[in-house]
Amino acid sequence: PEQINEKLKQFFSQTTEESTGIDQISLGTLEGRFLRNEHAGEIFLIRGEAINNFNQPRSAIQVKGVLYDQHGKPLMQKTVFCGNPISDEQLRTLPFDELEQLMGNQFGKDLNNMKVDPRKGIPFDIVFKNMIY
Repeated sequence: PEQINEKLKQFFSQTTEESTGIDQISLGTLEGRFLRNEHAGEIFLIRGEAINNFNQPRSAIQVKGVLYDQHGKPLMQKTVFCGNPISDEQLRTLPFDELEQLMGNQFGKDLNNMKVDPRKGIPFDIVFKNMIY
């Protein structure tokens, strides 16, 4: 298994060398808003961009969205793959399980999460339902 993981990392240009602290994935623009979905009711969208600050291309980039209450206690969290933009029309009309399938595509729409070049950004959408207030 270790050799397989190593080969996969090499294939996706992700080596195991230690980060210097400068190399990282950072967040660019962020937006959060409520929408109404035909099937799930009120949903909350976090939309943003992840930026590859590594000196090499990265693949299968993921981000985690965490929603907190007024006291800073985490209420909900979700980890999704980047590169799967979801249109407002899809957010309003698709069943929630289809939205989750879109967010779970590790390769990204049109394979755009396969090789994100250094200093380039890739969009992401994180959708929550059954919000607890």
